[in-house]
Amino acid sequence: MVDRPARVVAKLYGPSRPVDQPARFSQPSRRFAWQICKP
Repeated sequence: MVDRPARVVAKLYGPSRPVDQPARFSQPSRRFAWQICKP
């Protein structure tokens, strides 16, 4: 289950991840973020 907000994911993975940038957080990028969040 990956229903976590982008901010939580960014905090978990650190600011070095592109997920931390909401400006670039487009819909397609969101899917990529969820894939990264997957264990």
